[in-house]
Amino acid sequence: MADLGAKAIIFIEPPSTNRLESFTKFLYVNFYMPRVYLKREKGNFLKNLVLKSGSSVKAKLYIEYSLKEVKSANVIAFIKGSEYPNDTIVLSAYIDDWSPVPELASQHDTASGAAVLLETARILSKIRPKLSVLIVFFTGHWEGLAGVRAFVEDIFDYFVDHEITYHPVWNYTRPKFMFSLDLSTGSKNIAIVHSGGFYHIVGPALYDYSGQMYQDAYLNFQLEWRQNLTEIVKNKMKQKIEVYYQMYDQAGEAYTMARNEYFTAIPYKYFSDVEAWIQAGLPGYAIFTADDYRYGWFTPLKNKHLFDFNNLKVQATYIISLLYLFTNTKTDMYPPPRTWGPTRYYFPGPFYPYVPGFTRVRGQLVEYSPLSAKQYEPINEKAVVVIVDTTDEYNVFNYIYLYTEPNGTFTVYGLGVLRTYKLRAYMVNYSTGEIYYAADLGRYGAGEIPSTQVFQVRTGVYGWPQPLRFVVFPCAQIVLFNVMFPQGALSLATFTDIYRSLTLRDINILVRKFESHSEEYHYGYEIDPFAQTMVVYVPWDEKIEVEVGIRSEEGPIQLSILLINASEEKPEGNGYLLRRRGETLVFRRSILHYILNFYYLGGYRAKLAHSFNVRDPESEKSLSKTEEWLSRTIKAFNEKRFSEAYADSLIAWAWSQRLYFSSRNLIEGSSTTTIVYFVMLIPFAFVLERLLFEFVEGKKRLLAILATFAISMGVMWIIHPGFHLVSSAPILVLGLTILAITTVIGFLLYTDFRTVIWHIRKRTLGAHFVEVSRWDVMVASLYYGVVNLKRHKLTSSLTLFAVIVITLSTVSLTSVAFLLTPKPISIGAEPVYKGMLVRYVSYNPLPQTMSEFLSAIPEIGSPSLRAWLYGPIRGSTQWGEIPIDYGDKRAYAKAIVGLSLLDGDALKIKLTLVYGRWDDLFREYSEDTIPCIMSKSLAKDLGLEYAPEIVKMWGIKLLVVDFFEPRVLEGIKDIDGETLAPLDIWSVEAQGITTVTERLEWDNIIIVPYRILSKIPSSITFSIALVGGKPEAAEQAAKTLSQMTYNMFLFVSDGKKIKGYTSVSGLSTT
Repeated sequence: MADLGAKAIIFIEPPSTNRLESFTKFLYVNFYMPRVYLKREKGNFLKNLVLKSGSSVKAKLYIEYSLKEVKSANVIAFIKGSEYPNDTIVLSAYIDDWSPVPELASQHDTASGAAVLLETARILSKIRPKLSVLIVFFTGHWEGLAGVRAFVEDIFDYFVDHEITYHPVWNYTRPKFMFSLDLSTGSKNIAIVHSGGFYHIVGPALYDYSGQMYQDAYLNFQLEWRQNLTEIVKNKMKQKIEVYYQMYDQAGEAYTMARNEYFTAIPYKYFSDVEAWIQAGLPGYAIFTADDYRYGWFTPLKNKHLFDFNNLKVQATYIISLLYLFTNTKTDMYPPPRTWGPTRYYFPGPFYPYVPGFTRVRGQLVEYSPLSAKQYEPINEKAVVVIVDTTDEYNVFNYIYLYTEPNGTFTVYGLGVLRTYKLRAYMVNYSTGEIYYAADLGRYGAGEIPSTQVFQVRTGVYGWPQPLRFVVFPCAQIVLFNVMFPQGALSLATFTDIYRSLTLRDINILVRKFESHSEEYHYGYEIDPFAQTMVVYVPWDEKIEVEVGIRSEEGPIQLSILLINASEEKPEGNGYLLRRRGETLVFRRSILHYILNFYYLGGYRAKLAHSFNVRDPESEKSLSKTEEWLSRTIKAFNEKRFSEAYADSLIAWAWSQRLYFSSRNLIEGSSTTTIVYFVMLIPFAFVLERLLFEFVEGKKRLLAILATFAISMGVMWIIHPGFHLVSSAPILVLGLTILAITTVIGFLLYTDFRTVIWHIRKRTLGAHFVEVSRWDVMVASLYYGVVNLKRHKLTSSLTLFAVIVITLSTVSLTSVAFLLTPKPISIGAEPVYKGMLVRYVSYNPLPQTMSEFLSAIPEIGSPSLRAWLYGPIRGSTQWGEIPIDYGDKRAYAKAIVGLSLLDGDALKIKLTLVYGRWDDLFREYSEDTIPCIMSKSLAKDLGLEYAPEIVKMWGIKLLVVDFFEPRVLEGIKDIDGETLAPLDIWSVEAQGITTVTERLEWDNIIIVPYRILSKIPSSITFSIALVGGKPEAAEQAAKTLSQMTYNMFLFVSDGKKIKGYTSVSGLSTT
């Protein structure tokens, strides 16, 4: 929306929503875009006002905002133990919430952990357990575990650093063990874990050396207490509960060392308060609700209807019973004091790969000052500092926020030893939203002080007396949208699993001075790979140009965005000048800017080369196609057909990028041939002098050679285009002349040196010593050969002809370029529908931008998108399976398939349904409910006999609207001859192969709408069908796309036969 020119966004309160929608409502870059959330009544009033007016309505927004540091206190209660008061068990939960609207949050389900902890505290305060208990309600959980990090830092201040001599709790007891509660009510099952995604730790990696307490604790949990605890729940609540232990298998028998940072019983990327405790070298566990995706969390709606009090009572019964036993059991599982912390730092020796250590770091923001004796001076204003672990840079909950002191210093506690962190720093004008200072990644920023870009902490306390420095610089901003690789519209990031693990496409950003094209000394940048938005921080009051290189599908990083402010009058650009600090240049309709910069520069170069009759098929085709699609793009924008404009612009961008490279190759190729000719002219001048003049006197001979060389260069200047295509022909000639003179001088010096050595050796070894080197023989042979050229005219003519042919061949090799061309492929599938099918050869995820692009071309058909989703695939006994619950019964789906409405008729999937309710799958339902169609086999396992019916998947309500016959669905094939069933990833695990070809059977698969499944992290958009379009338009689109993509299949069906296309590389010459 901002790309199309929106100045602000008003969000209207929806009837229902979910966490997936919430995560699309913010950016990971600093782009000032006012956003307002209105209640439904007021929002609909404004919406209706716009609809009734029939034209644009002007509105003014008055917004006040600021960023300030506030204190949010942890709430602590202490219960003194009746027998062992010096040993304390810490029980915790968090009491804050999060949503994209800061003042509004769901406030019901998210309070489950705090509610159970409060009830636990009430019961324990009455019965007085044998061990002391510290009840802690943490704040700042969603702000980088701020509350628990402060709590653990207090322990260090007292026990390790001795910075405080009195503490109201630790003066009388010692911390021994911790449980943190992180509960919800979408399921009644429980997972007990020792890992998480904030520090990316796995506690029992220390098992062999100091993990006895883990083994003993789990022996109590699983072997001694397990049966009793589950019986308590069964007797009291009349329900069965599943308890998952990360350290043992589900049978409770064989011990398995769990090394993964995520446990598959928790189907989302989680982190917990206990992580800071474990990082400090103290033993502890987190108790999570298992099998609950928390679909209704992180929204501005009070989703009271999603709160299942019965599920919470079941969990509370188990947890309170467990904590009662634990706080009344004194065993040797508590760690010996020399083995376990609290510790600032442990040398990694025996503990690798897990290195405990709860560090404290002092940093300072500085600015480069060339006139200062220190070169860097601290900034003298308050600034905002944001620190994040680079392993999980794009997780909003992993960010640590700080304010600096007026001298630029700050202190952060709780960073992990040997973890790599990135720091962002900003000085913000809150009245305008402008950023005055940002991190400096240029030569005198990260180039001199690498910690500005990334840093590691290798000691427990770092930054005293000299703080760790981070360089910032006064800046302006450039905001870019739709940052992607244009050939194939490749996105910057893809999820690799349900835990939102990312595969990021490599990006290289360069900010250059426009006049000299040298790299800027000061610049910075930020990227949001999901929103494909980039903010580049540049010096103000200086002309600059920006280059963005992105890794292509084939492998190399290629220039994808070039910003030089090119125009028809100045095709080589005019640079961008931001005149004041904090100024922001936003590229609206950004792809159009990318196209025009490539087009004006590439077109100018190509036309210049063409004027000298230097051509190649690639540049001519690219220029023609760029002009065609650019014209279509501008026309669509002017007519406000924005979807079509987006699709046309992507094609134009891809062609303009190819135009840039092909035209550059033309210029470089022509310039390169001048060097080849020049090198060949040097021996040619010597040979021609011998043929024409054969002077004996050295002076005349030298003049003849120089005259021959000069005349030949003059002829080349007139007829060779390379001298006119280079940026500065005189500089080229000067360089070549210097090269020639240097070569001659070097040769003469080398000859004189050899002569001196020859005389020395002759004087030493005697007059009888004679030596003729290979070089002398070669030179003599060449000399006498040239002298004899006149005597043998035929032989000489043939020799010269051979030299000419060799020269031409050498030059032609410099003019070869690769050209992508569409290659037809044969396919014997049945043409079940008219249209086109797009997918990668190896079923790699299709980028979202490709989906948007194809959906915006109405001539080729209506889009039908398909996706797959597998369950968690990380070291679980239920490897990759998705639990489906119906009452007390549970079955497991192997995968979920997302389909579109058109697939029902196009592929005749409707015929596989029991009730024929395909259309019901795509009706509008509540955002917290997902409609689905289930296989009859899976329904039978759950005891489902009729539909519609409600079941649960990871705590999410699934409305089963129909059942399908798995055997019938297996026979349905797309126009590529393949079934829609997901690939069998289990075959990779079982057979150790790298390429998957086998398919899952439909017995354990459910079908949901694509529009819902596509929002879940790690869902794979595996194909796009375009149904019912014009066959001619589809075939033309397939040919066009095959030249924009790599390793992609495009199938076209006219209802009678199927044609397939893919891209291949060929050679073209200038």
